[in-house]
Amino acid sequence: MIEPVQSCVYCGVAVSVTADHVPPKAFFPRPRPSNLKTVPACFACNNAAGRDEEYFLAALMFSDAGVTEPGKKLWNQKLQRMYAKNLGLRRHIGSALQAVQLTTPAGIHLGRRMALSIQEPRLEAVATKIVRGLHFLETGSAAPADWDVMCLFVRERRHVEAVAQYNHMLIPARIRGHRSFSIVAELSLVSR
Repeated sequence: MIEPVQSCVYCGVAVSVTADHVPPKAFFPRPRPSNLKTVPACFACNNAAGRDEEYFLAALMFSDAGVTEPGKKLWNQKLQRMYAKNLGLRRHIGSALQAVQLTTPAGIHLGRRMALSIQEPRLEAVATKIVRGLHFLETGSAAPADWDVMCLFVRERRHVEAVAQYNHMLIPARIRGHRSFSIVAELSLVSR
């Protein structure tokens, strides 16, 4: 049986010739789950975000995710090799580390810690690709090209409530028969 030709879920123009993992399979330590999901993608879209996905993973490892068991496995399995192979990424991450003074909301000084100054557009590009892929997996169709994916970078715990309120405003869209996606991730990073 001949499978129907599908266009790329990201650009909507090119004919898909590859299967792109959503989320990227590099985000999972080995042994990887056997049920990783893929979406139809053209070669250009599938490979265009490769460097940004590496950056996303490297930045994520400087958050609380990096000290979890899966995070430690990823560090040992992927990050060490990635830093050895990608000198530009290693130089960028090294130059983006900075010492910051940490203080609790109550004003208690916690001392000096290292923080990573992030490149938000690179994280947003990966998040947008993941959200568009998840939309396809959920609905069976590509998100319209004029739909925007909004990424909110929460820098303070008090802003989490504002994000929760914004997320709550998306609920009526579900009632009208539309679907909306929300991914809230807390990264302990500093933005440029």
